[in-house]
Amino acid sequence: MTPLPKLIIITDWMLGADVLLSRLEAALEDERASEIERHGLELRFRASIVRFVSSWNLLGAVDRGSFVVSEIPGGLRVSYELSYRRMFAVVTCGFIYLCMVRLGNGTPKQRWSDVLPELLFVWAVVFGANYLISVARFPQFIRRALAGEY
Repeated sequence: MTPLPKLIIITDWMLGADVLLSRLEAALEDERASEIERHGLELRFRASIVRFVSSWNLLGAVDRGSFVVSEIPGGLRVSYELSYRRMFAVVTCGFIYLCMVRLGNGTPKQRWSDVLPELLFVWAVVFGANYLISVARFPQFIRRALAGEY
């Protein structure tokens, strides 16, 4: 389950790659990333599951990620990868728990074929909504960070 790289291309940028990475690092600190490591033109981060942040924290659904800044003709390119493995595992464990509760406490006993479609829908809504919200918000986060708004 390798994350797909996303690209943001910045053309005619007067600041260097080092400045962009510093701004991204400051923005990640503001979002309370647990670990931030910088290696050359790459910035890696982790977001621990145990952090005292709002439920709307940008890194709530993300367990780790990375940014790479590279030069292209006419500007710079920022590529990034995000991992949602922790959220996948947590939602799936919740799904399994709900399956056990739903099948074990029903009177009369319920069959898998009756319960499974409903629970799969709940899993898809919980995981899908969190994933889509994160994917939609992250490019704006990067643009704001690169503009120095953090």
